[in-house]
This record gives sequence, structure tokens and C-alpha cells, in this order.
Amino acid sequence: MIDVHFDAGRVPDYSGKHVQQLYLLRYAYAYAFEYKSIYRKLWSRMQHNNSIKVTSIGCGALIDYWSLAHVVNDDCEITYCGIDAVDWSYKFPRRKKDNVTYAIGNAIELLGRSPCFSSDVYVFPKSISEFSVLDVQKLSTYFSADSLTKDTVHFVITLRADADNKADDMKKASILYQRMIDCGFHSEDENNVCYRFSDENRGKKIQQVDNDFSHPWAVVNYLNDLYGKCSNRSTCGKSNSCEKRLGRMPILNCQYTIGQIFTFYRGKAL
Repeated sequence: MIDVHFDAGRVPDYSGKHVQQLYLLRYAYAYAFEYKSIYRKLWSRMQHNNSIKVTSIGCGALIDYWSLAHVVNDDCEITYCGIDAVDWSYKFPRRKKDNVTYAIGNAIELLGRSPCFSSDVYVFPKSISEFSVLDVQKLSTYFSADSLTKDTVHFVITLRADADNKADDMKKASILYQRMIDCGFHSEDENNVCYRFSDENRGKKIQQVDNDFSHPWAVVNYLNDLYGKCSNRSTCGKSNSCEKRLGRMPILNCQYTIGQIFTFYRGKAL
């Protein structure tokens, strides 16, 4: 049986094409909006540069690249390196002007082979939850005053919204934060502060807030009745968890948009 858990710390087998399809139908819409919201905040910090270099750790189907491309100026060139353990069958389209690469393999091992880190931004798009604390500790050791070539470095980390999982994700993010401080960088951001979508919009539908998003209701209705369409209901086992797991609506509201942005500057604060 294919495991389709996406919650509570479970990591499904994303190599399965049907798991990818369900994941994207259920989450791509909301995650693209979430990444676009947080990239917009980051872009305002970067003062609208004409280029940006990003390393995305756990990039999946390149959803966060699509979001970034919809935030930057038209004349901004994106250099984007996505890293994922799985070569996803479905990937968001790329702009001709951008340099987009996709590295397949274990992120800890791949990054460990890199002699230097030259990106402006290191992003964990809903992926830090899939790394253990030990993994993040290992990853953090790769960042050093010598390996980081930029004097200003940004980390973007999107979090799970429920309290317990959010705390777990922030604990891992704080490991990266502290490592950068130990490397001689400083930051005006605090590692215990989250970015949430503005309070006045959190109760609204995503499509009410951003014209780039208009979720087809045929998809919503299909997902809502996915369990009813399953031909194996009577033979796949006695557990009733399938009904709960397959009958979920896709996320359509703004309220789950949450993440952290850390901007680090080389040298001690004045």
C-alpha cells in the first residue's frame, strides 16, 4: 500500500508518481502563495536587485522557484539550484532568462561536497521538517566564514503552522541561525520570531488576496470526494484512516502562511 501521510512528521515516498500528484493537487496552490508572500518580504529587503542566486534545499517540483519568479522585477535574472532526493515527474515551468539547475540526491551529502557557498539565499521550502535535528546540525557545519562567499546571506524557512510542529521546525532553524552567528555574522532578526501573513488577510481566501491564484473548483470537488472514488475501499484493510487522509480539502485560506527570514551580515553589529 502507498503511504500518503504528509503530516505529523511522516515523510511519504515522493518517488511514487501518484503520491506526487496528490501532494501537488492538495498543497501546490497554498504553498506557491506562501512562498510568494515570504519572497515578497525578502525581495523588499534586497532592494530589488537585478539578479538573485538561490539554493533551495528540498525543492520538490520547483514551486518556490515559480513563486520567486512572480515576485522579482522583470529584468531580474534568477540563478536557482534546487536540491531534492527525488527527481519529480512534475516541475513548474522556468523562465528562459533564468539559470535553473536540479541536483538529485541526499542534500547533506551534496552540500558537503561543495567547497563554497555563493548563493544570496538559502531556502527550506516546507522541507526543514523532513530533516532530523542531527541532519540540520551536520548541515550547519558546512557554513563557515571561509565557505560563505557573500557578505550578506539570507535564509528563508517556511514552517508548519500548528503549534507543536512549528516549535519543532523553529528549533531546527535556530541551529542554522546560531551557526551563522558563530561564524562571525550578525543579524537584526530574532530566531524566535515568525513571519505571518498580515492579520487583516489571514481569514480570507487566497484568491481574494492575490490575482495569480484562482483554484479550479473541479479540482477541489474531486479531492473532497477522493475516498469515494477509491476502488479498493473494501479490500485495503480494516483501518478507517484512508477516509480521513484521502478526504481532505486542499488549503484555500491565507491563515497557514508562516515562515522565518534571517538576514545575516558579515562582521559584528556596530
